[in-house]
Amino acid sequence: MTIDEAALQLEGSKNEFFVFLDSSTERVSVLYKRKDNHFGLIAPEF
Repeated sequence: MTIDEAALQLEGSKNEFFVFLDSSTERVSVLYKRKDNHFGLIAPEF
């Protein structure tokens, strides 16, 4: 799933965050709603 696709999923939900497999890195990432109505992204590096 791309970050844009994850953002669409999160926009349409009442959840505060969305965990997904980023197709560009093949790693688990977390997209979350910030208090300023934008999204934040946590993409762990190993």
